[in-house]
Amino acid sequence: MNADIQHSEDFRNSPWGLWATVGFGLIVVLVFFIVQFMVLIGFIVAKVAMNPDTNVEALAEILQFNGFLLGLSTCASAVFCIGLILLWVNIRKGPSVKRYLALNPIAPSVLFKWLGVLVIFILVSDGITYLLGRAIVPEFMILAYETAYFIPVVCDCCCRAPV
Repeated sequence: MNADIQHSEDFRNSPWGLWATVGFGLIVVLVFFIVQFMVLIGFIVAKVAMNPDTNVEALAEILQFNGFLLGLSTCASAVFCIGLILLWVNIRKGPSVKRYLALNPIAPSVLFKWLGVLVIFILVSDGITYLLGRAIVPEFMILAYETAYFIPVVCDCCCRAPV
């Protein structure tokens, strides 16, 4: 009960308040989509510049599975969104970034407990998928992995599957 009271007091004393925080969150989501769209447009422009006879519709169809584009747009949007969040936290004088975002260390026992839960969940999920006769690694992930060109950008070693 004491933790609930502390949480309630922290929320009331938050630097921005509920609606400003919701508004900032929506702006971050908007920036996320804008950056992803700009990376896509840049990618299309670059492809068309290299080959002016490119069919843009066919290119768009192919790009939805392009692992390099997916990884690049995700990394670019992460940089912008994290930067925006850090900017807002630093603009408002008050708690540190660590306190504002509640970046507290996790006890090793808690970490290993939840990693164990995650492993069990993955095994059960993959087992059910296998029993249903479906591919454990979807075709989309295989195509993304094959077109990644630079694997660290994709950041997903689970894409490895026999083709």
